[in-house]
Parts: sequence; structure tokens; C-alpha cells
Amino acid sequence: MRPTSRNRVQFIPIHLTLARQPINVRVHSVFSSSLNFVWEGSLYTISSHLSPGIHSIGLTQPVNFNDWVTDQTVITIDASSLSIDLLYFPIPLASKVEIHPHQTIYSLSSTHHRLLNELEQRLKEEGTLSVFSFDLTDKIISHQMQRIQLFLDDPSPTHALGILGLGQGLTPLGDDILFGHMMAMNCFDSDMEYIQEIQSHLHQTVSISAQLLTDVAQRHYSLMYVEFLDALFHNHSWKHIDTILSFGSSSGAGILTGFLYGLKKEITSERIQTV
Repeated sequence: MRPTSRNRVQFIPIHLTLARQPINVRVHSVFSSSLNFVWEGSLYTISSHLSPGIHSIGLTQPVNFNDWVTDQTVITIDASSLSIDLLYFPIPLASKVEIHPHQTIYSLSSTHHRLLNELEQRLKEEGTLSVFSFDLTDKIISHQMQRIQLFLDDPSPTHALGILGLGQGLTPLGDDILFGHMMAMNCFDSDMEYIQEIQSHLHQTVSISAQLLTDVAQRHYSLMYVEFLDALFHNHSWKHIDTILSFGSSSGAGILTGFLYGLKKEITSERIQTV
């Protein structure tokens, strides 16, 4: 059954509303609270549970897309509206946002030692599937965690490719680890060889992960991640950590694990500044 409430677009990348002709595409994939479509080679997500980003369209109210959307459903976007099949979502002028790469370079202080210890303890206490918590008797999981740990200890191109697409789920755990680690490296403009290498092998993973990894490599973060980084480095606080940990069955923990290990690599005498 199609939703009948007065839903509308809460935010949308402005470039989608500036196309010379209305965008007409079919649904790429559909889930209970989100759906994806591909336009000009990029994967976009529509949901009410998103933060503004270069490839995200937010709705003001939740929709159960599984009830009425299929992979044959047509999505149309023009300057004033988003249509999914016959359902119309107005696009207010204020909802059109221009998204730029997040170019801020951060610095570490001695306070971050304590913050990273807090994060590591939190990840251990969560009990979510991760390098900190997994069934040692499960040979498949143990092997996957060994490969992930190899990357975390030595983020080389070979080890990065070894975890690209590794694991089950909407976004495999290996990809979540890579996402978090790349975000940490971008904080210091670190030139990591593996980032370019995995960009050449994104066909090895699912399309949703491929788009997320492309975005983080290009520093295109959603607003939530920008606020997360600013709070950590400027205010020494963990804003949005609970939201991130709630992602998927293990995605949030994977992202924060990769981020944790990336920052731990950077905490050296050369990086630390006196506060």
C-alpha cells in the first residue's frame, strides 16, 4: 500500500534539481526504509533516516518502500518534485543543498589518547561482531577477522584488497573497516597507497559499498560525519557515536574500528600538539 501522508523532500543535492531534462530512472534496490537508484554512474539513496550528503535524498517522514516499490518502479526528479511511481514528494526550495568535499585538516592533541581509549573500550563492551568480539570456534569468521586484523596492523594495498567486499550484509564488514580507516587518514591528508588501489577494484564489492568508498575517498561525507569529526577534534567529544554504532548489525562498529586504528597510527610525537 502506498503511503498517503503529506510527505515531502527534506533535503536533496541541488545538482539533481538542475538537470536540463527531468531525471527518469528505475529503482536499483529497495529495502524497508530506503531505496536506491543510479544516475550518471552514481548510486543515490532515498530515505527518512539519512543525513544530507552528495548522494542522499531525505524525506520528512518514514516510508515502508517494500510495501509498494519494485525494481521496475520509475523515479522522476525535476526542479520542484520527486516522484516514486505515482507518489509525489514536493521539493521545497530550502531543501536544495549544495554539498562540497570536506577539506578540513585536523590536528591531534594529548587529549585524544584518552578519547581513543574510551572508544576502544566502548567497542569492546558493545559485543557487536568485530575484531574485539567474535566466535573463535567459527573458522570462517575467525579467518575473516585475521584478514581484517592484518589490514589494521599494516594498511598496505595488498591487505586492503584482502578485505574489500569481505563479509556478509548490506555493506560487508571489510568495507566498513576501510571506510572508517580512510576517513581517519583523510583527517591528516595522509597519502595512503591502498586508497587508490581499492578505487581500482570496487567491482569486487557490492554497489552500495562501492559508492560509500568512492565518496569517502573524495572526502564527500554526509553532514553527520562532518559533525562527528569536528566534535572529536575541536571539542574533544564523541558526537553521533551512538547513531553510528546503530548502523546495521555490525556496520557502525566496523566503521569506528577502522577509524580507531587509523587514528592510533597517527598518534605519534610528530602528530601530537600541546594543549
